[in-house]
Amino acid sequence: MLSLKALLKKGGIASLAVKLTNTAMVFGISVLLARTLGADGFGIYSFVLAMVQILVLPAAVGLPQLVVRETAKAGVRKDWGRLRGLWQWASRSSLIFSLIMIVVLTGIAKLMSLIGEEGRASTLLAGALLIPFVALGRLRDGALRGLGKVIIGQVSDMIIRPLLLIIFVFSLVTTNFYPLSATVAMALNVSAAACAFLFGAFLLRRATPVHLSENPTPDLDKSGWWAAAIPLGMMAGLNMINQHADILLLGVFRPDDEVGVYRVAVQAAMLVAFGLHAIEMVVIPQFARLYASENFASLQRLVTVSARLTSLLAIPIVVVYWVLGERFLSLIFGDEFAIGYLAMSILAAGQLMNALFGSVKAILNMGGCERESMRAMMWGVGINLTLNIILVPPFGGNGAAIATAASVVFWNARLWVVARRRVGIDTLAIPVSRPSTRGGKFMSQRPGQGGS
Repeated sequence: MLSLKALLKKGGIASLAVKLTNTAMVFGISVLLARTLGADGFGIYSFVLAMVQILVLPAAVGLPQLVVRETAKAGVRKDWGRLRGLWQWASRSSLIFSLIMIVVLTGIAKLMSLIGEEGRASTLLAGALLIPFVALGRLRDGALRGLGKVIIGQVSDMIIRPLLLIIFVFSLVTTNFYPLSATVAMALNVSAAACAFLFGAFLLRRATPVHLSENPTPDLDKSGWWAAAIPLGMMAGLNMINQHADILLLGVFRPDDEVGVYRVAVQAAMLVAFGLHAIEMVVIPQFARLYASENFASLQRLVTVSARLTSLLAIPIVVVYWVLGERFLSLIFGDEFAIGYLAMSILAAGQLMNALFGSVKAILNMGGCERESMRAMMWGVGINLTLNIILVPPFGGNGAAIATAASVVFWNARLWVVARRRVGIDTLAIPVSRPSTRGGKFMSQRPGQGGS
């Protein structure tokens, strides 16, 4: 069985470093904005950012994932005409949908202004400009990853953009050049995204195969690309809705300061799941190799070890939150955010369960069970939205935390059941079944035989 040290030597250390740096900077941005904007201003900023992040998805419509896959295929086949056609078509489509989303957000901002929500309206108008830079930036990053530049393809969005936002906000706060508000903070975010997009475009230009400079005739497969992009976009959309449903519904039903407090609780709780995401970046390639070679005993052992590592990383953070949560929030974010202690504790418990269930989604996708993953995710989103609508009006952030944590537990439990039945792998940190040596029902069925 491969040790974590051996896995890191196989190339995971760079991705792990990028993920760690990104997590630290995103957390730092939250601390900086929470302390300077206060609960009310940070609530407006968080609510609008959640809206924008969800509406980026219709602008991208699954195109970044498609670009990664199709760029890799075209590069291997040296089909430069198809590659040029793909990039042009994806960029044009994303830009058109981005402009449509800007119009939609502008209309929503006008409605907000009419009902007296001036702060939200002005912040939303600024945030609307994020959409094309983020959507097109993800296409550039996807193209880089498709060309095999996996680490470089993460730099502009995960490193450059948050770093520039920290620099912009910190410079404004320390120089007192202009008062920082939710609207100004969002405008700075747009500026950082624009700079990151230009940097990503520069990196892609340097990595572009020289054959594309010969301007081959674009080879388009619009119907095929749309058929592939839409399901990919649906998966990404469900995941994004699941991530931001609590913030959006809290913003609809409760005051801005409660949104700000809850957003801080969410950011703190996400640190619990960091170990899972970081370790997955290292072990998933090993999962794929073991699965392809049908070495299920070794795959089971590696899955169990990775789940135990992520759980061991998560448990101390959860304990600290439960014991010293109020003091932690007050010390890091400010006294007015200490009331988010209970919501943070509930969310942390949900993320601990996420860690205990291990890399269940990765195992299912490797086993060709994407439909089951989609079905479970749809149920999870439905439960999340329903519970938020029921619990947020009377209980505020605590209700949102219960809804979110419950959906996380349900989604993981459902996928765990399917993984054991279809793939024959138990992803729990403490497996309840014996390690598989032959795979599950899925492996016993060859292509064309179907399956339940």
